[in-house]
Amino acid sequence: MPRDTAFDAGAVTFADAWYGVTAYAFQIYFDFSGYSDMAIGLGLMLGFVFAKNFDSPYLSESITDMWRRWHLSLSNWLRDYLYIPLGGNRGSTSRTYLNLMAVMLLGGLWHGASWNFVVYGAIHATAMCIQRFLRKRHGRDPGEAPPGFLAHAWRFLLTFHFVVLARILFRAQDFASSWDYVQGMLHPGLVMPRFALLPWAALILGFAIHFSPDVWQTKVEEACARAHPLVLAALLGLVGLLCATLGTGEQLSFIYYQF
Repeated sequence: MPRDTAFDAGAVTFADAWYGVTAYAFQIYFDFSGYSDMAIGLGLMLGFVFAKNFDSPYLSESITDMWRRWHLSLSNWLRDYLYIPLGGNRGSTSRTYLNLMAVMLLGGLWHGASWNFVVYGAIHATAMCIQRFLRKRHGRDPGEAPPGFLAHAWRFLLTFHFVVLARILFRAQDFASSWDYVQGMLHPGLVMPRFALLPWAALILGFAIHFSPDVWQTKVEEACARAHPLVLAALLGLVGLLCATLGTGEQLSFIYYQF
């Protein structure tokens, strides 16, 4: 399928739609996280230390936790300069919900003057309010997970799919396009996605990289720190060769440049 076909209105089957929105969720993450990491690396080369901007957001077990891991510079700014000055969670419960809604609506509008982004912010705020209500009702902190593997598993799966599905509003041009896409996701057909092997490999690799244990990343970083400069040069050359071989040849800008 040509690039972006998955989000062409009326052009998707059930499998195409689910594949497309999941792939887009990882594409936008690796796009933004990737150039954030490049900025951090370039800063270190010049003697500046920048804070990390992402912390494995798709491993979150709640929407609140996701926003503590996603685009930390924006999330922290919204918290410090909007949520806390508005009163944060220091007032009544209804006031806290109102503050969350106001902050997330403004966070949605920050991405663009479109009703899609307003609704995008609103549904995230609603999810955060529901989570807070349920946690308070059960006598636990809003960010504290209940004990047991199954509790962690269903929280993770629910959060991950909520975030992925919300990306439809983030990517589609308008409500009509969003609804067309949702209809494709609900289509009963079981035709396999019309993608070549390479997109499948890229998606699987994205899953593997993001969901690998943190200890693996630490070991890789330690191994690179101990490696001989020639070995690192060879690895970088291999990465460059793979990028040149697997790339489409198109000159593409970072996705987040449009926001």
